[in-house]
Amino acid sequence: MSTKSIYRLGGILGIVVVVATFALYFTTDPSGNRSLMTHVLSWIIGLGSILLFYAAYLRCRESAPLFSLLALIAGIGGNALFLFGTFSPSFYGIGDFGETLVLVVACPLFGIVYFQTQGISRILAVIGILTGAAGFANSLVIKMDGGSWSAPNDPANLPAIMGTYLAFVLGYVIWLGWTSRILLKEGKS
Repeated sequence: MSTKSIYRLGGILGIVVVVATFALYFTTDPSGNRSLMTHVLSWIIGLGSILLFYAAYLRCRESAPLFSLLALIAGIGGNALFLFGTFSPSFYGIGDFGETLVLVVACPLFGIVYFQTQGISRILAVIGILTGAAGFANSLVIKMDGGSWSAPNDPANLPAIMGTYLAFVLGYVIWLGWTSRILLKEGKS
């Protein structure tokens, strides 16, 4: 498979991941119960993200070999843990850790890589870094409150929990969509 085909596939899957992320966001049960739809969407997001990260790595490995490799490892590892976490309620914590790894480590690392790569907007790089910062802030707020985003110990912390959550989800979706657009454009030329 040629590099351009991988770029195209990564771009298409990135768009599928964006749509699946919105679908997951609007269909998730706040009580924590996970339906078959939740599992299917999670698998689409996890597998699609792995291929998107690989395509993004291929696009950037020449200009930033170390950071792009680290971002790829964090992205694939985080998504693998995310997928593993869908098997059983006893593994949900592992899946949440994998999601955090992707958002707090892989996305900002790709942001750093994008600063060093020709043809990629600096704004997209900043979005990747800010997404990681919002994800980190969300993790901190949740940990300080007792470790549960859906049932905070102090209801006064809920706005901070939800605000940082929405910031990193929206940042990640924008980052995914923009990265997909870049990959699709590279796949055509």
